[in-house]
Amino acid sequence: INQFMARAESRILNAKTLVTDFGVESSFYRESIEIFSQAVNTAMTEKPDYAELIKQVWQNFIAYLGASDYGSFSTETYVSEFYLVTVAKVLCANILAGRAIISSDDEIKAILGGEYFSRQNIYNFVDYDYFGWLNNSPYVDLVIPCVRGMQSRLRAYDFSQLGEQDIFGRLAQLANREHRLMLGQEFTPHWIARDIVDYNIEKLGDEEPRIMDMCCGSGVFLIESIKAVREKYGISADNYDAQKDAIIFSAVMGFDIDPLAVMLAKVNWIMAMRDLFPAHVGSITVPIYHADSLFVATPITH
Repeated sequence: INQFMARAESRILNAKTLVTDFGVESSFYRESIEIFSQAVNTAMTEKPDYAELIKQVWQNFIAYLGASDYGSFSTETYVSEFYLVTVAKVLCANILAGRAIISSDDEIKAILGGEYFSRQNIYNFVDYDYFGWLNNSPYVDLVIPCVRGMQSRLRAYDFSQLGEQDIFGRLAQLANREHRLMLGQEFTPHWIARDIVDYNIEKLGDEEPRIMDMCCGSGVFLIESIKAVREKYGISADNYDAQKDAIIFSAVMGFDIDPLAVMLAKVNWIMAMRDLFPAHVGSITVPIYHADSLFVATPITH
């Protein structure tokens, strides 16, 4: 009732509302997931060699983890993650715009393929990962109506005022629980992350922060680190210079083995840094990468 009867742009953007509106138990997910499944199955049927490569890369990651019981490729999990990655991209476009947007078919394709973000000086938000081949026609055309439905629902949200916490923190409610546990992922409350960050920032003293999270998940430690660094150095859009720019844009870096987690962490990083983008000189690289930090060579590099 609050979502559909209240005025537009009145809904708060946080983990709870996202889970309610777009999580795997939401009505929108149930209405949309068959379309995403159709796109994936069509792509796998028409490009069987590429589909086998996707499956092999997945199984290589699982073999590294020693989780042989979960080694078979799960199309259901793949479809679910494709859906959630799409939600994250659409959400990020609205965050950058500072308002809800309704896009043309061409703009939707640009959002999903990454060109939309490149035009705004952000060049690595969308990587050609497990889901990159699905951003091309004719497969992307199948999901465009669902994306437009996402945008319609997001009109209820207020993007002018963003919260300061990890909006994807309750990741277990957004994706396959068994998959998350297999990858060793578990939700860390923001207050625990902040306590750990504050302790380490204090230990640094006058040394400029260089903080790396090698298993960053959806980015809670990165977000709390950005907040702490901004507070320590008084970094805001109204109090900004080249020195502060250098400090904040090099303060954190993250890695994760899961492409969904990487996308969610990138959205969180953009939320935490968005107000500084207009004053930044040069291109913007989101310092979060899809990689297995335990190995020098991962299956992606082979």
